[in-house]
Amino acid sequence: MLEKQGIIKIKLVKPKNFNKKKPILRVQLNNKLNLIYDTLDGFNWKDDLNEEQNLEFFSNNYDCDFYFKRSFKEDLLKYNNSVRKILPLGLNYNIYASGKLSNFQEKIKYALSYFIESKRTLVKSQYFEKPPLPNEHTSILFLTRLWDPKNVKNLQHKNEREIINENRVKCIEVCKKEFGDFFTGGLLYDSFSEKYAKNLCLPDQKTTKVSFLNSLQKHDICINTLGLHNSTGWKFAEYIAASRAIISEPLVYQSPNLVEGNNYLSFIDSDSLILGIEKLKKSKSQMMLNNYHYYNNFVRPDSLIMNSLFLALDNP
Repeated sequence: MLEKQGIIKIKLVKPKNFNKKKPILRVQLNNKLNLIYDTLDGFNWKDDLNEEQNLEFFSNNYDCDFYFKRSFKEDLLKYNNSVRKILPLGLNYNIYASGKLSNFQEKIKYALSYFIESKRTLVKSQYFEKPPLPNEHTSILFLTRLWDPKNVKNLQHKNEREIINENRVKCIEVCKKEFGDFFTGGLLYDSFSEKYAKNLCLPDQKTTKVSFLNSLQKHDICINTLGLHNSTGWKFAEYIAASRAIISEPLVYQSPNLVEGNNYLSFIDSDSLILGIEKLKKSKSQMMLNNYHYYNNFVRPDSLIMNSLFLALDNP
C-alpha cells in the first residue's frame, strides 16, 4: 500500500532459512537500520518452551536495531540487550493485499491459494472498514471458536486453552439469556466444539468471513476475549476496523494510544459484562467514532507500518 502511494520502495528477498511457521519479518530500512516485525501470539517463539524459557530464548536471539512486537508489555524489556530497541507494533488482523511477485511460480501458487481460500479467510482490508454509524436498534455480537487442549503438549498451554474455552462459552450463555434476540453469538463448528458445547455451535454458512463481515455491520457492540498466550486477538482489530463499540476482557498487551474507556470497556465476569454492555448502549456512538479515528491513525495497514518507520527513523 505504501509503495503504491509512492512513499517507499520495496525489494523482497526470501532468506535461506525462512521459517513459514512463525510470523516474523526482517526489514532493512534505507540500507542501514535492521528492523524486525513480530506478530506472534504472546511470547511464543518456541512451541516446546514455556513463557519464561521463551523469554530467555528471546534475550539471546533476534539481533536488530528495532524490534516491533505485536504482543508487547513492559516485562519484555527485562530480556533486552543494550543495542536492540523493543517497541509495540499495535493491533493486527488477517488481511490480503495484492502486491508484486517477481517469480512466476510464486505468482501462480499465490493466485491459487487466494482463489481457494478467499471465501473463508483472505479478505482485503477495505472490506472490514465501516463508518461509525449506529444502527437504530442496539445488538451485540460474539462469534468465536474453541481450542482443543489435546492439540498441545505443554501443560501451561493446555490449561490456558481450557480457561479460554470456559470463558467464551460462559459469555455466549450469559448474553443469550440476558439479551435474547438482540444478541448474535455462537461457536465455529468443529469436532471439538461439537463435543464441548454442541448447542452453541453454528452452521458453517454463519461463520464464514463474508457472513462475519455482514454481521459486523449490523451489530454496534462486539465482545472480545483474550486469545492464545493472552494475546489481543485478530477479532479486536477487526472490530476497530469496523468502527464498533467494544467490550473486552482486560488486555494483557499494550498497543500505541489504545485507551481503556475510550476505545473499549473491560469486563472480568458475567456481571461486569452485562453492566458494560448496558453502559455501551448509551455511549456507543462516541466509542464508534473514537475507533474510526483510531483505526485510520494506528491500525490501517499503511498507517501502522508508516508509524513504525517514523519511530525507527526518529529514534536516536
